[in-house]
Amino acid sequence: MKTLIQGGFVVGFDGKQHEIIKDGVVVYAGNRIEFVGKEYSDAVDKKIDAKGCLVSPGFIDTHFHSGINASDYILNDSTKVDFFASNYLAHGGPTREGAHAAHLKDVDVGQRFSLIHVLKSGVTTTFDIGGAGGEPERYVDMIDQVGIRCVAGPSYKNVSFFHDRQGRLEYDWDDERGSKGLKAAAEFAKKFNGACNGRMTAMLFPGHVDSCTPELLKQTKKASKEAGVRIQIHATINLFEFHTVMARERCTPIELLKKIGFLDPEVSLSH
Repeated sequence: MKTLIQGGFVVGFDGKQHEIIKDGVVVYAGNRIEFVGKEYSDAVDKKIDAKGCLVSPGFIDTHFHSGINASDYILNDSTKVDFFASNYLAHGGPTREGAHAAHLKDVDVGQRFSLIHVLKSGVTTTFDIGGAGGEPERYVDMIDQVGIRCVAGPSYKNVSFFHDRQGRLEYDWDDERGSKGLKAAAEFAKKFNGACNGRMTAMLFPGHVDSCTPELLKQTKKASKEAGVRIQIHATINLFEFHTVMARERCTPIELLKKIGFLDPEVSLSH
């Protein structure tokens, strides 16, 4: 079926650079764009009136967490104003006593809500960091139903983070946690890369420079080459990470990644 979208302002391409076409049209059939320009005279099966609207290629969100609800952290004011133990947004981590796994039904509803709102914002491709953890089959099926293009995989690290009653950040180290997480992420990549009719792209997501041992990061590089997928990691995300890595390794987070041979064009650093 051939569909015509009548703009609006259409973001097109003249062969050399992007251009804005006032009152332009876009014609597509199935998953193929047939025409972008000012006028289209051939017959079409359907017309969509988008006059007064912007018609553009879908946006790409390179860093997104479908399983996180930031509003409760911000509205509850659960952090101090110094931001030393905070994320790039004010982030109040769980206490050891209050940490709990979310109910699977709640996770599913929250992720669907997040992904649909991403689509409503014009994003058609998103990097969902760690969203595929838990039950990967359920997650991939959800992505297929929502219809978005997704770069995804389970996140993993050696550390679980907690805050004590005074707001101090605590590390709970477990080397086995990291190796098990990497194994699960590599299995996800091998099984689901290319799923959802090609809309699912697998990626490895080690947590942060301060939450992963150098050995886990080296193993991540090896696993990425074996699976043929890329890597994204949180790096220099906050003051606490920077000072922790400086104290532990006597170099900055970026210097550490360079020293262990982690940095190359197949790796992206978030934040």
